[in-house]
Amino acid sequence: MDMAMIGFADSLVYNSCSNVTIPVQVRNQGEDTATEIKFYYYLDNQPVDSTMHAVSIVGGQFDTLTLFNKSIEPGRHSLTAVLSIAGDSIASNDTLRTTFVVRYCGGVYTIAADSTGDYTTFSQAVDTLSAVGIVGPVTFQVSNGVYDEQVTVSNIFGSSQINSISFVGMGDSVI
Repeated sequence: MDMAMIGFADSLVYNSCSNVTIPVQVRNQGEDTATEIKFYYYLDNQPVDSTMHAVSIVGGQFDTLTLFNKSIEPGRHSLTAVLSIAGDSIASNDTLRTTFVVRYCGGVYTIAADSTGDYTTFSQAVDTLSAVGIVGPVTFQVSNGVYDEQVTVSNIFGSSQINSISFVGMGDSVI
């Protein structure tokens, strides 16, 4: 038995408006029919979960299976997927690695110096914006606090008059 991970079967640019679904292509390179495949996956180098698939993939056939379908925060992410099947004779083709982007959905995010928000600094928020872009209007609510930094917001992918980016103070004053 030799099941191989061939590649990720979809675009690796998503948005945070809905769950991110990661499909993966596998191929049975052996002669026996594969009936059960387990995937382990690591997101941003942290073990996340595993998924089990009941399948019927005969020798020489390909199939596309869902690695996961879940909500993921905006940003650049690394993904490692490992295939596990009983009796797999060649382990060197059982692992795939990639990076993918989750763009901001329209919505409200919080910058809070005390770590109670989505970001602790303007720099973190702007760096993520610059790296991934937006697909709807984004507002950053800024909590009271001291933010000793200077940031430059340049062209952000997806921003427009409709898909605007706003920073709004939530307290008496924001410095």
